[in-house]
Amino acid sequence: FDPAIWKAMVDMGCTGIALPDSVGGAGMGVGSAVPVFEAMGGGLLGTPLLATTLAGQLLWRAAGEGAADWLGRLCAGSVATVAILDAADWGGANTGVRLDGQGSLTGGKRFVADAGVADYFVVLASEEGAPVLALVERSAVQEGAISANVLIDLTKRAANVDFTGVMPAEVIRGESVSTALRDTLLLGALLTAAESTGAADRCLTSITEY
Repeated sequence: FDPAIWKAMVDMGCTGIALPDSVGGAGMGVGSAVPVFEAMGGGLLGTPLLATTLAGQLLWRAAGEGAADWLGRLCAGSVATVAILDAADWGGANTGVRLDGQGSLTGGKRFVADAGVADYFVVLASEEGAPVLALVERSAVQEGAISANVLIDLTKRAANVDFTGVMPAEVIRGESVSTALRDTLLLGALLTAAESTGAADRCLTSITEY
């Protein structure tokens, strides 16, 4: 993606539009992000905004003000992504990555959106059978641990990431993790649909004009 366009979007407040003002956002809610993604779809604009928005929503819903520092970084322009998928099905538990007693991760995630440009990862993991969110800085991921995927949609980027041996900077625990994950998956479907609607509208408009 074009870093200059990303900076312009950050300056306009796109990265914090759905986050509360207490963490540096605009406090306008997820609904306000829908027309932004429609417009992005209409322009086939490839940016890490979807990955960053979902990471922000997952953190806010799981930890609230406890994740203020991480959320503030997003609002200021850092790129984040959610590393969920390790099984073949989005409906699976996807807790194949484990957090051991020494605080180290074992395992990898597949098709992590915008992994190549992410400043940090929100990794769904398992700790003694319970789901947790491990926050991993890009600098903690070993060289060669990120392998790019080839996607059918060339406006998107994703990669497989091996988190084995990585020590998370922070771990979010508790019952709120499962609820936050459920909500974030639904929000991902909503914003992806909005993006697709914008692209379809642009195609229809071009056809009727022709």
